[in-house]
Amino acid sequence: MPYPFLSPELQETADLAKKYFAKRGVSHFACEEKPKVDPTLPLRPTWQGNTSSHYYVYLDVRQLLRASKVADFVTKCATRGYPVLLWIVLPKNVGPSSLGKELKDARELGVGVARVIEDDTILEVHQPLALSLIALRCLSGRGALTKVQWVAVTDAERKFLAGNPDGACQDVGQQLEDVTRKFAAHSFALNWWNPNANPPNFDGNWGPLLERLEQDILPRQVQARCPDFKKQHVTTVRHLAGLRNAVSHPPKNAKERRERDEKLRTMFESMRDALVDWYAFARVLKLK
Repeated sequence: MPYPFLSPELQETADLAKKYFAKRGVSHFACEEKPKVDPTLPLRPTWQGNTSSHYYVYLDVRQLLRASKVADFVTKCATRGYPVLLWIVLPKNVGPSSLGKELKDARELGVGVARVIEDDTILEVHQPLALSLIALRCLSGRGALTKVQWVAVTDAERKFLAGNPDGACQDVGQQLEDVTRKFAAHSFALNWWNPNANPPNFDGNWGPLLERLEQDILPRQVQARCPDFKKQHVTTVRHLAGLRNAVSHPPKNAKERRERDEKLRTMFESMRDALVDWYAFARVLKLK
């Protein structure tokens, strides 16, 4: 088809790109001058489409990669929480050896890169990240975390940014549940609970156990070993445990996708920060 704002030598690449991504679940293609998600965004994509999970897919066919050209678009999508997957698609005469630093820059921006290869098929060099997720606030350094703790946290961050926020939240939530269960049993054995408290079911449902922990833990007893411990640490985990069900239902449209991704990002950051605090207590108490 003719493209009103694409040079003739790139039009075959645009046709091949549409055919390739249509086979991979992208639908409702449109060739329009301004992005549907927000006409003020600084990008004129070659093709716009949608996925069944309600992400916008933008195919930007270019002669040269030049990731810096889309940096402003990426930043605005990330800060506004737009659920966009951006691909830069390159023609056949652009080989991988000529991409160099530009490919690295595109990956760091969260932009996917694909190119046409000799048999006129599309090769995905690397996939994009959902721009609604990349504003995630990651840990800046290991700090006092052990190597095992650091790996657990950063693996979850990578999973989140790779497009699996549900799985990342589940991983961090499970680690948080494990460490608080161990703390509850350990603190009870050391008589750090109200002396009139009956033993809870340490292997039962997590919610009731956290409720008992919040009710009966004696912070001053804990602070003899963990000076930074406060009952608020338990209250925070109780709140986060309740949030997990709030995002369990899949979105029905792009608006719900945007809202859900924002909630997942906020929830992940809160759970991750709480986990770092509890890892500190586990390290001091040598919980295994």
